[in-house]
Amino acid sequence: MSDRAKNGQFTRDNRFRLRPDGEPPPPDPDPARERLKTALAAVKEEEERLAALEQALERCTEEGRAARRAARDSAALLAEMRRTSPGDLAYAYANNSEVLERSHAVDVQRAAVARDQREIERLDEIESALSSEIRDAEMRLRLRRGAVRDATSQLICSSRQFHSLLDEIDRTQARLRGLRKAAAVISKEIGGLPRDAHGRVWQVWSLDPDTLEPVDPEPAAAWSRALAELAHDADALLPNGADK
Repeated sequence: MSDRAKNGQFTRDNRFRLRPDGEPPPPDPDPARERLKTALAAVKEEEERLAALEQALERCTEEGRAARRAARDSAALLAEMRRTSPGDLAYAYANNSEVLERSHAVDVQRAAVARDQREIERLDEIESALSSEIRDAEMRLRLRRGAVRDATSQLICSSRQFHSLLDEIDRTQARLRGLRKAAAVISKEIGGLPRDAHGRVWQVWSLDPDTLEPVDPEPAAAWSRALAELAHDADALLPNGADK
């Protein structure tokens, strides 16, 4: 056998990868973890997009408030400029220069009012577009978070560690039944167990892990920690079955 074959470099199609002698080939990617990585990346991307849209909406809303305040001030000033007593109007007409100056100032202010109104309409249109896109982004984010839950479920339920947990449950139940059978054998041979021993052997405990009975919290805590890490890191390790 060649050195390359001994080193495990040959593959089934007679191709080989160059690597230092004795180094094992890289492990094949886990499809379940790759799917979770993709789903997590999609959620992160959508969360960032949604945050940017929400910040833009907040900025647009504030600019809209400022534009409305400016429009109110401009309209009030224009109304004030238009108010003229009959005597002032007569003398203004007698002095053509004053009439021209006043007319020009009113025209300038009228243009300012129109400009402020156009700005309000522009910001209203932008705010409506941002609100619509935020609703779409929120819907996409819900779907992508659902994809993360599905990918996490597939990863967990197909993992060796999860099946080890199920096996440990079966072994523990079998162990309990075996211990009770041993107690029954003893009871038969000695003509019955003492009252306190009989109660301890045959006492029925609830299988609800949240009841106030003796319970080992560590397996659940270990899986809770692993699931919390898995929510943002697809390479997070899983506990080995019921290990603490």
